[in-house]
Amino acid sequence: MYSDRPALETAINASGGVRQPDDQIAALLAKLDLLAAKGRYGGLLRSIRTSNKKSNFLASLLEVTFAHQFETAGVPLDYEVSQEAGQPGTIDFRMTAST
Repeated sequence: MYSDRPALETAINASGGVRQPDDQIAALLAKLDLLAAKGRYGGLLRSIRTSNKKSNFLASLLEVTFAHQFETAGVPLDYEVSQEAGQPGTIDFRMTAST
């Protein structure tokens, strides 16, 4: 599980954010816990924990929200994967369809 409120609050502060209301921190921790339980978002969770720039934190927060929406709808995503074998670049999210 991700539930590390002090680490999350430290990342928010290090990224230039201010103290957030308890309910908003709890809601974000719930999203992070769900993604951690899926086991496919390690890089994204690390980026939240280690953010020290506002733009990086906000970009990661957007990705957390995006992934959470898909996962709660029952649509699993892969995070930071190669789109094509042998290619050096990655894509943020990949959805595998059955058709």
